[in-house]
Parts: sequence; C-alpha cells; structure tokens
Amino acid sequence: MIEIDALNKNYGKVAAIKGLNLTIEEDRVFGLIGTNGAGKSTLLRMLSGILKADTGTILIDGQPVYDNPAAKSNLCFIADDPYFFPNANPMTMAKYYQTIYPKFEMDRFKTLLADFGLDPKRRISEFSKGMKRQLAILLGLCANTKYLHISLA
Repeated sequence: MIEIDALNKNYGKVAAIKGLNLTIEEDRVFGLIGTNGAGKSTLLRMLSGILKADTGTILIDGQPVYDNPAAKSNLCFIADDPYFFPNANPMTMAKYYQTIYPKFEMDRFKTLLADFGLDPKRRISEFSKGMKRQLAILLGLCANTKYLHISLA
C-alpha cells in the first residue's frame, strides 16, 4: 500500500505539492491527471524516492521511500524522458537493472526486445524517441517490481 500524509514540496516560492493526503491500496491502477505544473511529475519522483519532500511522509508498504534502497527495490519509475547511460545498448541497461531489481526477468526482457524489433546490441543513442520509450517500458516491466510508476508526457 502507498500512504501519503501531509505532503509538501516547494520550488522556491512555488508550491508544487501542498498538503497532499492519499492512500493507494494494493492491486489498484491509479492515474494522475492535471495541467502542466500541477505537480504530477514531482509527486511521482517523490514516490520513487528521487526527490525528498519538504514536509510530510510517503510510505510504501509501511517503509519510507526516500533514501531507503529496500523500499526502492519494490518500485520502478519510468520517466517521460528516460535516461540511459552514454554508449549503452539495451543489454547494458538490462544488466544494470539486474543489479538494482533482484527480480529482473532477463529472459522475458530478451523475448520482448525481439517482439518489439529492438536490437539488443544497438546503441540506444541511435534509437528514435519512440524506441527509447519502448525500451524504458520493457525495462520497467521486466524489473518485476510490486509497483510501477509511469510518467507519460
């Protein structure tokens, strides 16, 4: 379960998140809809432990997520602009994901790469934007985490 209590995040004088309280039960699909600048990406980054809240708490299965590798290993965040290592190929990234996500499914990843027509040895920097998005989603799915956060622009 994801529990958010009295969450606040400011960027200077701009409040991105103000007093948010939210509970997301297990086995649920949850979506955030809002205008640009409403705080959706900020919330996802805080849920993933990338950003620290100014005040308030975020618990995932009863554990704080920020600065907690054990809690972070239960979730995968797919950003709207995915990052890949310079000169990496899909297999390089998959091997890295294996070090972070103990349940990463390498065989499934290889199968999905083939199904999507993505060359496992081609440099990601040569991929189109759409191919990079596909790769990020495949990596996230194969991480086999309990929670998957996807940011779509």
